[in-house]
Order: sequence, then structure tokens, then C-alpha cells
Amino acid sequence: MSIQTIKINLVVRVITSILLLMAGLAVYWLFQPNIYLFSIFQISNVNPISADNQWLLFLKNHFADMAWCIALIQIFDILKSVKVSYYYSIILLLLPFLSEVLQAIKVIPGTGDLKDITVYFIIYIFFFNKEVLTMRGITKHIIVGLAILTLSIAILGSGPAPVKPIEYIDGVFTFPTFQPVEDEIFTKPALSEIVKSSSKLSIVLRVPAPSTEKEVTAQEKNANLTGEQNSIYNTIEKEFAKAGFVVRDRALFAKVLDQETQDYSKIEQITQTDFILEILNLKTDVPYTTKSYKDKNGIMQEASVNITFNGALVEFKLVSVKENDMVGSYSFHYVPCLEGCNYSFSPDYRAKNTWVRIRAIPNEFWVNSTKRLIQEIIKK
Repeated sequence: MSIQTIKINLVVRVITSILLLMAGLAVYWLFQPNIYLFSIFQISNVNPISADNQWLLFLKNHFADMAWCIALIQIFDILKSVKVSYYYSIILLLLPFLSEVLQAIKVIPGTGDLKDITVYFIIYIFFFNKEVLTMRGITKHIIVGLAILTLSIAILGSGPAPVKPIEYIDGVFTFPTFQPVEDEIFTKPALSEIVKSSSKLSIVLRVPAPSTEKEVTAQEKNANLTGEQNSIYNTIEKEFAKAGFVVRDRALFAKVLDQETQDYSKIEQITQTDFILEILNLKTDVPYTTKSYKDKNGIMQEASVNITFNGALVEFKLVSVKENDMVGSYSFHYVPCLEGCNYSFSPDYRAKNTWVRIRAIPNEFWVNSTKRLIQEIIKK
């Protein structure tokens, strides 16, 4: 092999080693930016990626170690080609295993992962199944010393940086941070005539049914909405009963509706029901986001991250069963913090759970929305 070819191979290995080390650091920056090495150079990433599948978990937990192990082997080949001492090479190759052992016994930060040790063995077997360590030389000791020092810093620096306590900010989120949202009221003139012609109004609440198991799971995960919605439906029916309406049973009506979906006149005769009040949409997680708040001195401040509170929305459609006609459409909004919300948050990514505040929607909103709806129905 010519000297020129040897030089080219040497340069390729050096570049490969650097790229592998950088790739490992890039993965740490993307997934685990709170390591010593980054804290030394004040490198940060306020929005690290969350590893929520097996591929990302592998990338987060093992890729950097594999990349650095292969980079170490490239350095080993470089040192071998310049005939560096055999003993230095052994120390160099033992570094990954030594790191995992020291992590396991809590000498250095980390967990000491048996999977990583297994991966190292596999990589070594792949690269060294036919290698014989025969390196000599004294003048190259400085080179290998620097190589060991560099890899040691990379490995030791991959532990978590000293944990600083999270600092929380107390603030009041209030109007005019969140502007009131106008309710939408639409009533046909024909509704008044229908109301006048009936001595005892009857109504049934028709609620949305999840169409798939996946949808049910998403709702329950969101805020246990199955139980919460049932409570809201009962509140709405109770307010109609208080106002003198005959409230038909939802379950029984649903059975009739399934059998007579094409003929509303038959539904009216069978059930003696004047109106179907259909809930088109019901949400208890409508986001209201802001950065503005008042500090303890009442001075408006600007947070460095968005803070989100949950509001609510309910949309009704009123159908006259006899006429088979929509006679009204109504939307009511609940906007949080109109009277002020005291809340503590932190811009620290470790406290990102404080960036979203989820709380139960006051039952008063459902009661007042239903009362307004009843007023629209029975007004003369």
C-alpha cells in the first residue's frame, strides 16, 4: 500500500471519528441536553424531543454510545497504524466498559446499562474478530493520551449536569388577557308558534355517541369525559325539568329513533315529544393561551413561554319533531380567568407541566347556559 493511500485512509478515519462523535452529541442535544459537557460550554435546548416510540427510545438511549464506540475503534485503528503502545490501546478499548461499571456503582452520573455493554461487545467482535493488537512506540504516547482524555471527557460529560432547583413564578392571569367570546343565538320565528300551540312542552336530549373505540379512548384520556359528560347531560335535563318541561328518557328515545329515523311524524306520535335538543359539540378543553400576567405588585409582565388554560364550548341544535325542522341553533362559551386566576408556573422545561393548566369547568356554566337556552325557547 502506498504512502499516499495510507495518508488518505488516515484522514478518512479521523473525519469519520469526528462525525461519529458529533452525531452522538447531536442526539444528546436533541433528547438529553442536561449533560455536563453542554453545561460547561453553556449549550442548551429548551425543547428536547420526547421519545414516545421504540425507535426514538433506541436513538435516545443507545445511539450515542454506539457512535462513540465506533469512533473509538476508528481512533484505535489510527493509533495502531502509527504504532502506539499496546497498553494504551487496551485502556482505550476498555473505556466504554469502565464507564458503564462506574455508572452502575454510582462513581460517575448515569445508570450503567447492561444493554450498552452487550452492544459494545457486539461491535468489538464485529471489528476485531481477526485483529491482533501489536502496537509499539514511545513517541506517540502524547497522541494516545489526548485520545483517551478526549473520549473520557465525552463519556464522563454525558452524565447529567448538577440539578438546579426549579424556580416558579407567581402570577395572576386575568381580563383583558382573555377576551370574552360572544355566544351565538339563532331562533326561527316558527318556534314561538310551536310553543304557543302546546300546553305542556316535552323535550329529549340527544347526545353525541363516539363512533369508534379509538374516539372513546381519546376522550377518556383527555379528562375522563365519559363520566364528566354524563354529569353535564344530567344538569341540562334537570334545568329543563325545573322550567316545567317534560323531559323524555334518552335511552328509550334513542331506540325509537333508531327504528323510525326516516319518519319524524311517527316519532312524535310514539314518543309524544315536541323537541329534540341535540348536543352537536361539547368540549371542556378549549385552549386559551397567553403570555401576559400580573406579578405580585400588580404590574403586567410577559412570560417567556405560553401559558394555556382550558375553557369550554357547548353547541345545541333544536329540532321540532312534528315539523321535522331545525328551529334553533345555540353556542355557549366558557372563557377562563375573567375574574383572575392565581397561578404558579416556571419557564424551565422540567416544569413544562405548568405551561398548561387544566381544571374542572364550573357547573354554574352549564346551568346558566341551559337557562339561557330555555329562555330563548319559551320567550313569546
